[in-house]
Amino acid sequence: MNEEWKERMLAAGERVEGVIAPLFPDNTEMKSNATNGNLLIRIFWPAPMKDRPYAHGIINLIVADDDVNDFLLPGRLREAAEQRLFSFVEEKVRTYTPKPSKSLHATPEVEEWRIAREDIYVR
Repeated sequence: MNEEWKERMLAAGERVEGVIAPLFPDNTEMKSNATNGNLLIRIFWPAPMKDRPYAHGIINLIVADDDVNDFLLPGRLREAAEQRLFSFVEEKVRTYTPKPSKSLHATPEVEEWRIAREDIYVR
């Protein structure tokens, strides 16, 4: 994959992060990366639990290369794709419960949310 492709993926990642950020707590961290032909947005969701103040969840939001273009379209087409993405992630967030790690220093289980073409495609 070349630099132009990576720049396109990261530009789409910035747009996607901006769209979904309101759905998460303020202290949530997001990091976009272009990997394996996909856009990967890693979401670090701090979710303190009783007696486990450092518990948190990790979500890998994955958008395939072909679907990234929908977030780079002009005007209304992009807005429609972003609204569909927002609705998809909103529903996932509603039912998500971070699974804490076994100890403070262990990485928690990573949940994967794949954005399929039909989830965002603008007709």
